Amino acid sequence: MSKRDPDDLLAQEYEILLKNHENLAARAVAVKAWSVSLGVGALGLAYSSGRARIILLAVFAALIFWLLEALNRTHQKCYEPRIQLLEQHFRGAGGAPLAPFQVFKAWDESHDAPGRAKRVMEPAFYPTVMLPHVFIIVAGLVLFGMWKSGAGPEAGWEGRPVIHQHGR
Repeated sequence: MSKRDPDDLLAQEYEILLKNHENLAARAVAVKAWSVSLGVGALGLAYSSGRARIILLAVFAALIFWLLEALNRTHQKCYEPRIQLLEQHFRGAGGAPLAPFQVFKAWDESHDAPGRAKRVMEPAFYPTVMLPHVFIIVAGLVLFGMWKSGAGPEAGWEGRPVIHQHGR
């Protein structure tokens, strides 16, 4: 069995890391799609059915999707130190030789490093993570507040005719 070139092995590891990083980015897009679909659908259903509580479902779902996306982004960031280390190596700026195929070890070290709580919460407030979830939450809370203050569909929201019980 011949010994393989360490740089070839490191290049293979780099490709694995990038693929994992990109898969997590694609997952974030899917989470956003689900959040928008469920959130806007629930808001529309609340409006058409006249049930204000459905708005709270949209708000709760958006909060869950926001948290899910923040955790996803946190996991994605755990790959970044090793990716950066490999990029430094290939630029010739690395120090000591690198052992190849350290994906899980590097991920665990990044994930378990001190300050994990901050690292989990920080991505939740990136604009790219917050949107569209925060928009759905704010819109839902505003609509729910309007509804509960008497400005709901029964009062004839702007653009929607008031439906009267006496027929025409």
